[in-house]
Amino acid sequence: MTIFQGDINRNTVILRLFLLTGISLAFAFFIFTNTYEDSLYSYLVFTTLIVALVVINLLSLRVFTQSRKDVINKVNADNMVTLLDNISDICCICDKDFRFIYWNKAAQEISGYAFEEIAGKRFDDLFKSASTPERDKLIGQMMMEKRKSLTFSYEAFMKGVLNQFEITVFPSGENYIYLVRNITDKLLIEQQNNRTNKILEATSDLVAMVNVQGQNVYMNYAGVKLLDEKNNAGNIRRSLMEMHPPDVYKYLITEAIPYALKHGTWQGESRFITSEGKTIPVSQVIIAHLDSQGHLEYISTIARDISKEKQAEEELKKINFELDHFVYRASHDLRAPLTSIRGLVEISLEEKDTQKLKQYMSFVGESAKKLDNYIINLLSISRNDRLEMEQRPIDFSILIQEAIDELRFLKNADRINITWDISCDGQFCSDLIRLKIIFKNIISNAIKYQRINIANSFLSINISGSPQLIRAVFTDNGIGIHEDSKERIFDMFYRGTELSDGSGLGLYIVKSVIEKLKGRIQLHSKISEGTTTIIEIPGYSMKKEADQEL
Repeated sequence: MTIFQGDINRNTVILRLFLLTGISLAFAFFIFTNTYEDSLYSYLVFTTLIVALVVINLLSLRVFTQSRKDVINKVNADNMVTLLDNISDICCICDKDFRFIYWNKAAQEISGYAFEEIAGKRFDDLFKSASTPERDKLIGQMMMEKRKSLTFSYEAFMKGVLNQFEITVFPSGENYIYLVRNITDKLLIEQQNNRTNKILEATSDLVAMVNVQGQNVYMNYAGVKLLDEKNNAGNIRRSLMEMHPPDVYKYLITEAIPYALKHGTWQGESRFITSEGKTIPVSQVIIAHLDSQGHLEYISTIARDISKEKQAEEELKKINFELDHFVYRASHDLRAPLTSIRGLVEISLEEKDTQKLKQYMSFVGESAKKLDNYIINLLSISRNDRLEMEQRPIDFSILIQEAIDELRFLKNADRINITWDISCDGQFCSDLIRLKIIFKNIISNAIKYQRINIANSFLSINISGSPQLIRAVFTDNGIGIHEDSKERIFDMFYRGTELSDGSGLGLYIVKSVIEKLKGRIQLHSKISEGTTTIIEIPGYSMKKEADQEL
């Protein structure tokens, strides 16, 4: 039977049939031509023999073909079982009534049921549905549409626990092959990832992930907003090097990331660069994520913008410096007149001449006056920092006149001609005490620093504006300010001229008070020509305050 080995098809069968028939005919012809006489009986026997041989060959061929098919089917079935037993998901075969006729090894391990326990049972008996999908209808549609497979979701209880399954059905003759995947853990992980993503997107901190090539593969909304990133693949994937200044990037590569690889995390301060090139200081945490072999898989980072904290820190340093400077200068300037007064008192105690005693007392009075002015300035600074805004309607004519009256005893106050013009439409409201500090200091400077060698010293004040904003322009023809002093003229304790015998706090106080009122100040000056000071202050609406109270 070795002749039949190999694949069997129609042409091969016909060829082999003719070959067997030819051999049989030749053999029969040889027998009968050598044994029987030429008679009718011999021909009948010969014909019968030939037909019998043909029938025998055909039957033998049919038996062999069927045997061959059985062998092939058995081999294919064994191969299929081997394949299905090596699948990690549940795989079972059901008949047309959806009863189990096959149950792979994975199904036994996952469900805990051996095939002998479930053989002949229906699919629904084992997987009790919680969602009741229209499975029969779906399978019917699959058969009508001649689709090769059908996939649907299925909620079912297994061992009393509700599980989520993804089922794919393959028709196989009159049977159905079921591939059942338990996706409960997968869905839980996806839900957890979704919750995590929502948290990451809701946080105000930058959260980013960088792969081993240094490319940014994820950044949350806060990070995109902080770094002015465009929400597209081009800009969102800026590299680690592009997101940091060169010095910071070098430090991260050589220090921070190696530390995170060794200890798991690194925490410190660094800086990011926006897509527009702006540098942002941040408090940053770097986390190294390793695979099962201990190799770096990716890096995640959390960063918080600390620009405001840094600004506050710089302002605190400035305040501390000014405070130290203030304490030093204030103690020096307060001690100087006190030392002078004490020395004059000691001299006066020993002096017998009445005229000299009067002169000494005059000096004491001048020193006490300086001390009083200095204390007034210190109180103005303190009052400006501490007092709440007290808004009221302002009458600028009264305000200017009161400031002039309080300054009438200054040296040479009677030599300067002070005039004012007010053209303010509507009622302007602001803090009267602070406005008085501003006007009094500016008028005082005009008196102190007038040119004594001219006869027509003047100060003109022009006020214009509306209830929303006033503009006050102070113009004098005094000694002026040197060009190199203009940048520092508003600094604490700075004296713009050697002729000054004041504390150096006047213009510092003016600027501080104007800033408190949300206004601004400009100063233009030329030596021996005079100074023009321009201030702009927004008004306060009394109607708005009344509406808020209601």
